[in-house]
Amino acid sequence: QVCAAGSSSVQIRIEKDTQHMAIYNGEDQLYRKAFGARDGDCSVASARVKTQVWDGAAQLFLGLPDLVQSPPKQYLFNKEGRVDMNVRFDGAEDYYVKVPCPFVWFKLSLYGADGAQTSHIELFTRSRGNIFCN
Repeated sequence: QVCAAGSSSVQIRIEKDTQHMAIYNGEDQLYRKAFGARDGDCSVASARVKTQVWDGAAQLFLGLPDLVQSPPKQYLFNKEGRVDMNVRFDGAEDYYVKVPCPFVWFKLSLYGADGAQTSHIELFTRSRGNIFCN
């Protein structure tokens, strides 16, 4: 289970580089996808991130590491208020999503510098989610 008993939230980390993408809950790796020849643009560096959540009452936060230039590091998002912002990383990309408990289904969509979507990450529960390459 993603949320521990009595927890009000959990922080999920998404790690991406040119070779793979992985989803972590603390040190536990929930999903991993190694990029192959049939994985389209997954290995393309991200220049933009967009969020989506389906639960109207849920308040989630997208956090970005210090290497992102501007705007600030943490952003609230929900069903009505999505995050849609440019990002810049020096090498590997790390995204942090603070999710309320009980766990709420969310999606991050990543886009390359040309504006085309390269991939998306969805996490429904610990046993249901995906990393999809365009």
